[in-house]
Amino acid sequence: MIFALQERTNDMLSEEQKKVKKILLTPIECTTQETLTVFLYNNRIFSSQKYNGFDPDMSDFAVEFYQVIYKEKLAKLGYNILDEKGNLKVLEKYKEFCGDTMNSYNTIEKRLNDDIKKKLKNKYHCLANFWILPMDVGHSSSWTITRALGKYSKSKKGIDDYMDKFMEYYLENNEEYSKVYPEYTKSFPLDTFATDHFLKDIYVENNKVTESMKFSHKEVDDIANEMCKRIEKRAELIALEKGTELYKFFLDLGIVQLI
Repeated sequence: MIFALQERTNDMLSEEQKKVKKILLTPIECTTQETLTVFLYNNRIFSSQKYNGFDPDMSDFAVEFYQVIYKEKLAKLGYNILDEKGNLKVLEKYKEFCGDTMNSYNTIEKRLNDDIKKKLKNKYHCLANFWILPMDVGHSSSWTITRALGKYSKSKKGIDDYMDKFMEYYLENNEEYSKVYPEYTKSFPLDTFATDHFLKDIYVENNKVTESMKFSHKEVDDIANEMCKRIEKRAELIALEKGTELYKFFLDLGIVQLI
């Protein structure tokens, strides 16, 4: 089914949208630049990172991308993800809006054959595989896992960063998430969650995980192939729905001209 969806959606893309899709699938690396710098070199996008650390899903390029695709949602809050010093803004007690990588490479990379390992590695740190989640949910660590909030983490035992398992858990426990992360769940309510995050018919259908997406019990190379297909499908959907805004954003950065 997902191949048919891919073929249909790709045929609907304009030339500008196809360029946007290509950029959404281009791997990202962080640099040490202190001011906003984004450039394309050797088929990779290099970005400065104002946020502490080197994490492509919180690179300056990714943060600006979130501001574009979630513009209407964040505007209602009068909200930017980072403050002027590059720190995550705090709403109430917890940091509720933070960049996150949807499908993890590190979870399975040691078990992959070389060909699919290279394929997934080149795809997982790209804009089409990024979204925003509360910090404790997406940016998990040994510290957060041992805290009370660890029960909401994507990395908790039994979920292990697999998108199918996490989405099942999130959808089933949305009421509990809404108590802990009220601003996030208010901004991304359950009835529009799939469309807000460009997941519809890729990861979620009718507020349930799509049957074809339940891949975490398959052979590990098949899991990686499924991840790659869904990253590409999401790139197409974002390009179709946000292509005009993203094309302008990429054009202003000077990277469209190099694609």
